[in-house]
Amino acid sequence: MEIISQKEFDSIVVPLFNGGLTTVVQIGKHYYRFISQRFDYLKVISNYYFDDSSWYNIQPMELQQAIINASSHMGDDFIYLSFVGYSEVVDPNTPLNFKIPIDEFLTEEIYFLKMRAEKLIDQSFSKVLVYSPQGLWAALTGMDYYGTLGMTKDFLYLVRSIYPQLDEELDRQLFDFIRWYNDDPHIPDEWEYIPGDTQSCRGWCKGLMEYLCRIEISTDTKNSNNDIDLIQIYRNMTI
Repeated sequence: MEIISQKEFDSIVVPLFNGGLTTVVQIGKHYYRFISQRFDYLKVISNYYFDDSSWYNIQPMELQQAIINASSHMGDDFIYLSFVGYSEVVDPNTPLNFKIPIDEFLTEEIYFLKMRAEKLIDQSFSKVLVYSPQGLWAALTGMDYYGTLGMTKDFLYLVRSIYPQLDEELDRQLFDFIRWYNDDPHIPDEWEYIPGDTQSCRGWCKGLMEYLCRIEISTDTKNSNNDIDLIQIYRNMTI
C-alpha cells in the first residue's frame, strides 16, 4: 500500500471523482452518500453484524475476490482506496487517497486495509471508498452496517461469470439488512415505523430503493409486508 502521488491524483483520481463515483442523496430531511447512478448496476452490501471488523467489508470474501479478479482481468494493477464524506476535522495536506496492489486486496479485508491506510496518516475515518482506477466499479462502506456497490455493465457480466451467485447473495444481504433495521430494538425512536413517514425505517428503505432502482416506488406504507414488497421491486430491477 502507498499514498497516491500528486501526479497520479491529478491525472486519474480527480477525473474519476469529477465523473461521479459517489453522490449525496436526500431522503426525508437527511442526506446520505451513496455510490453514483452513473453505474449500470447498483446494490446494497450489508454488514449488519455487531462486529467492528465487518462494517467496512464486501462480504463474503469470495465476492470481494471475484470483484478484484475481474478488475485485474480488465487491466487494473491496483485498487484505489479513498476516505470520503468525512465529518472529522482534517488538515488540507492530509493524504486521503491510496493505491493497493491487486494481490493485497485478494487476501485482506477492507477493514484491515483501511486500518493500514489510517496508520500511514495517523487519523481515522468513518467512511471508505474502494474503486477501480478505470472506474469499472466502486464500493462505499462505513459504520452504518451497510454500503453501496456499483458496477459498469461489462464488468458486472464478468463478475457474474466468476461468482454466479452474485445476485442471490446481494438479494439476501438486502433482505437481512431491511429485516434487521425493522426489528432491531436498538434503532432510535425516530427510526421506528410510522405509516407514511419518510423518516421511519420503511420510509427510509423506500427512499433507498427508489435511488437504487432509479424509479419512484408506489407502495402502501401501511402494508405490514412492505419491506418484502420493496425487495421484490429491487429484484425486478436487476439487469
